[in-house]
Amino acid sequence: MNILVACDSFKGSLSSAEVCGTISEILNKADIDTIVCPLADGGEGTVDAFRNALKCEVKTVTVHDPLMREISAQYAISENTAIIEMAAASGITLLKENELNPEITSTYGTGELILHAIESGCTKIIIGIGGSATNDGGKGCLEALGAVFTDKNGTPLNPGGASLKELESIDLTGFKRASDYAELIIACDVTSPLFGENGATKVFARQKGADNRQIEKLENALIHFSEKSKEVLYEDYSTLSGTGAAGGLGFALVAYCGGKLTSGFDAVSNALSLEEKIKDCDLVITGEGKTDNSTLSGKLPIGVARLTKKHNKPCILLSGDIEAAVDLSDYFYKACKCRLPSDSTEDAIKNAKLRLISATENLLKDLKF
Repeated sequence: MNILVACDSFKGSLSSAEVCGTISEILNKADIDTIVCPLADGGEGTVDAFRNALKCEVKTVTVHDPLMREISAQYAISENTAIIEMAAASGITLLKENELNPEITSTYGTGELILHAIESGCTKIIIGIGGSATNDGGKGCLEALGAVFTDKNGTPLNPGGASLKELESIDLTGFKRASDYAELIIACDVTSPLFGENGATKVFARQKGADNRQIEKLENALIHFSEKSKEVLYEDYSTLSGTGAAGGLGFALVAYCGGKLTSGFDAVSNALSLEEKIKDCDLVITGEGKTDNSTLSGKLPIGVARLTKKHNKPCILLSGDIEAAVDLSDYFYKACKCRLPSDSTEDAIKNAKLRLISATENLLKDLKF
């Protein structure tokens, strides 16, 4: 019996490497051979997934966080491919709750990471754009790459999304278009357009700290940014699926940088040769921190399950928690959760590793390996 362990992180408690390693250790004690492949979907943990699966060089770069403070951020390089998480420089986890304000938060640090990868000679860049603290349409990222955005007086705009309402002129004279230097793959599972009822601001800005007044202001600013962008790009990219991801960073990376949007799971699984690993195993175990109805929309465990079904291999779901109402029977041979009925959410997170060990041991008994 050869089992592939390919799990996402248990957000807030265990990294994907820790989840896969824990499951593998229990299986190995029962004399079961395992292949470990920690996964991510383009958000936090993507760089670690590559580091654990491939030979990577880790680059540590001084960049600016969402509030333009200097911080250290890391990305990975495997051969000539850079793997970047925008969350490392522009992520919501970098800010305290009282610092959240999408009117002023910037993606400038993400642009600095892209620029560093270009200047390091990378010919392919995979960038995951989940977990942002921003709603600036990617303006900050573009500024780091050399674009200049000014108001009617010729003054450069302030950081953040609110200042886009004052945008009068866009100067791309010194701009480094990423796709002129490297293939740019944008790992993203958000399908929102730049603006509108399903757009960046109205769907996501509230969770980044915006109130109703700010949402209206930011929405108008993105609409104005789109109109001004059309004047210099001669094309309207704002309605494309995914351009509203990460507060409009998807728009900037597609429209200005020539990037190609792809599923976060597809980008990671292709790079890590997940399908080849599935072909070579007898059974697959996958999982995530919490499985609910949103999982069925195509989150990582469903992506794994679809690949296993394609190759007629059984797939077991082992997640931190599973909502009772979710019907998983079409995807998984068996679904198990780690959380005990008596656990509060805090208990489940605090004791995540212990619960995972117990759940894996129980799975061994149930399947009589």
